[in-house]
Amino acid sequence: MTGRAGGGGRGGRIATVVAAAVLVAGCGSDGEASGPSSSTSIPRSTTSSSSTTTAATTTTTSIPDRPTLAASCSSPDGFSIRYPDGWEAVADCSQFGPAPVALPAPGTDERTGSVVAHVDSAPFHVASRPGQGERNRAATVVDGLQAVRVDQVASGAGLHPAGTRHVSWLVDLAIGVDDGPGTLVVDVVDVDGAPDFSDRVVALDAMARSLDIEAGDAPESDHVVARQEGGGAPLTVVAAPSASQPSSCLRLLEDDAIACVEAVDADDGVALTELEGPAGPVIVGIAGADAFALDLDLGDRTASVLPVPYAGRPSRGFALPGGVDTLESVTVRAIDGSTLASHPVGDVRRPATG
Repeated sequence: MTGRAGGGGRGGRIATVVAAAVLVAGCGSDGEASGPSSSTSIPRSTTSSSSTTTAATTTTTSIPDRPTLAASCSSPDGFSIRYPDGWEAVADCSQFGPAPVALPAPGTDERTGSVVAHVDSAPFHVASRPGQGERNRAATVVDGLQAVRVDQVASGAGLHPAGTRHVSWLVDLAIGVDDGPGTLVVDVVDVDGAPDFSDRVVALDAMARSLDIEAGDAPESDHVVARQEGGGAPLTVVAAPSASQPSSCLRLLEDDAIACVEAVDADDGVALTELEGPAGPVIVGIAGADAFALDLDLGDRTASVLPVPYAGRPSRGFALPGGVDTLESVTVRAIDGSTLASHPVGDVRRPATG
């Protein structure tokens, strides 16, 4: 990856910029994620369903599918993104939605599409600052770069009326580059109270996962499963497939510490362990292919992460600062926010032994 997405002058499109901390207190019931989808306006791909139930693990029997992303748009700001079948994009890839999508009026913040993408000139630590009405945030990685997904409700102090739902992905474009800061923002705002808003959020989440960003210093972007810069010790964890299948290994780039976990044998399963980094312990692990989000109950707080596709495997990798001894349970959520499984720590603490 070369260059970077440009930062020029579109920062005004975000009414209330949101959130950077990884850990949040009391994060989440089902209603605090995307919310179950009741509309069928977005075509979906076919996936498998998991129906396993044990005394220690509770799962649902229906796993919602991700939308089919049938087309791609390349932005002059240095990123490309895919969007759903039946949708269209304006020429500069800033507005996406069911056809037809009109060009916004020049010099305005008009939203003509369901999903809007732009580069904010503000650095990530500013653009992702916590705001009022935040319901949930989850740390993740997009194309090797640190990112955060934020779900909030407008307080009424900005452009949107109180109670307006706003879900956004913010991606740090300025790691290790010399030509200025910038934050890529892809978001959806419930400005019209549309009954298909939950479907729009599902589309946003799938589109954000498809981003291909030309940005600086994204080491081994196909393998990065966790990255945090600024505000403390840096953290970059990459997938490190082991020679002895079926264990999955993760490596901390800062000092080459490595830890491996047993294979995940269910699409809603989780396996994790701990490695010791220069700044303290790090929880690392993998989740099944249907895991869109993980809520880790750390006793006095909940940390939400969006696991990242693990290179060469159907599973997804994740990492966050913390010790396994503080972990009480892990809840696995689907792309629509519904709960797929709740695993006690005894079931998910599975370091590889051989």
